[in-house]
Amino acid sequence: MAPMIMVIGLTDRQWRGLVKVTDTAEAMVGISRQTGLDLSQEGARWEARALITAALTPWFAARTLPEIAPTFEAEGLTWSEFRSFARAVQEDPDLQPGQNPMFAHVDQPGIGRYPVPASPLTFSAATTPPPAPAPVLGAHTEEVLADVAGLPSREIARLFDQGIVAGPR
Repeated sequence: MAPMIMVIGLTDRQWRGLVKVTDTAEAMVGISRQTGLDLSQEGARWEARALITAALTPWFAARTLPEIAPTFEAEGLTWSEFRSFARAVQEDPDLQPGQNPMFAHVDQPGIGRYPVPASPLTFSAATTPPPAPAPVLGAHTEEVLADVAGLPSREIARLFDQGIVAGPR
């Protein structure tokens, strides 16, 4: 199975490098002709992304990650192997709770124990709160109805009584 790769062709330099390394200049000219889009423009590349992906897919399918990596690195492309979050946490020591202060194991009610990132922002005048479980469904129903929707307490009680809204289970 071909590796799943994320590659950026956002800037002109990135785009030219990608086309060069993958030897797809002719295919990209064909896409431009077919669509009438100027692929030297970022917005046009976005519009033609499905066709561009289709043109690049055979190149990736014919190569392994060890073949792709040095070529992309030599060209200075912005790229990475796609990994699920779970795989990245398993493989990358920088993402391990205990190794990276941004991650901690959190017990998520009804789901289990997972590594969870904290906010990447730090401020000298405030402590960064630790990662916390996500709220359970319905945990903030009453608060949202009162503060956001501006409903009076008797209307909120009526909605609960009629089963129109619910709190956490």
